[in-house]
Amino acid sequence: MSGHPIRRKLVPGRTSDPVNPDIEREARRIFKDPQYRAASEHVISQLSTGHFAEIARAADMKLCGRRPAAIIVKDNAATGYFTARCHQRLCPYCQALNAAEQRMRLLPVVEELWAVDKQLSVLTVSIPLEHGDSPPFAFRLLDNALHVFTRSTPFKSCVSGWARGMEVPHVSDGFFPFARFLVEGELWQVAGLLHCWADSVRLAGGPEPTPQSVNCGELSVAPCSILHQVLACPFKPEDLATADLAALRDLQLGMRWRHPIEFCLSWRRCAGELHEEAQRSAQLEDEAEGVRQIGFYKLMQQSQRLDAKAILLSLREILEGDDDFREVVAMLRSGSKAGLL
Repeated sequence: MSGHPIRRKLVPGRTSDPVNPDIEREARRIFKDPQYRAASEHVISQLSTGHFAEIARAADMKLCGRRPAAIIVKDNAATGYFTARCHQRLCPYCQALNAAEQRMRLLPVVEELWAVDKQLSVLTVSIPLEHGDSPPFAFRLLDNALHVFTRSTPFKSCVSGWARGMEVPHVSDGFFPFARFLVEGELWQVAGLLHCWADSVRLAGGPEPTPQSVNCGELSVAPCSILHQVLACPFKPEDLATADLAALRDLQLGMRWRHPIEFCLSWRRCAGELHEEAQRSAQLEDEAEGVRQIGFYKLMQQSQRLDAKAILLSLREILEGDDDFREVVAMLRSGSKAGLL
């Protein structure tokens, strides 16, 4: 691999947002979850037997959740940290955390709609598969059909806003995706939905969908619980934990350049505005309390300075006792940067 692994990949990203500490708490829960850990270890072991690019992905995934990305500092001492992630498509940790972050971003928007009695529905669409269809073909067909579907006149005339998640269960022939929407608006009958979806699939180059390809129901439970279904992690950890290298390669190819979760423009803008407002408020509070953030890599580069040494010493005390960070603790104890450079 070229470049510095910490600097190139493991940096605070979308799922390491200091504005929302709930994300970091969710990250630490997922990193300790035995199912996600087993899935991650299995994917790493499979990719490690592949070609150079797959070995590089496995090396990044090995460090996921095992390095601090940024240190929270107050009065020249570390008071907390945000965990670094690899952001690999096949990393179960990162995919689950990305879904969690997107749910947290969208929840205020959906709760506001729910409070004013807007009609919200859950819509599920899938594509018919024929014997011999490959997972990358299924991803491409679904992606093209969704593009046509969300831009069709019937859909836009009935739907005021939407969020779409993609789930990729493992079946006998590999990983095959389907999509689930949360939509705002007066949806037409299932027959009309099926007709619109069938037109979209045909225009995308696919076969005629079956009646089971479309399912729709009005939202009857609180938005928080339904968002966990619509914007879920795209694949289950138990599926990844049993997939062979060929299936993982198909999944990587199918997920490439595709977004498992998408919002319509109006919801994305609203969620972004609320997020920026929360960010500004959190920054003002941090400034008032004298709290700041320092990147872990930058801190290690400055480790000879007295103030950096004090921060690293307090960080070591926080990390000690956590097996996931024992390599970092050992480096901090010895003062060596060999494991990072």
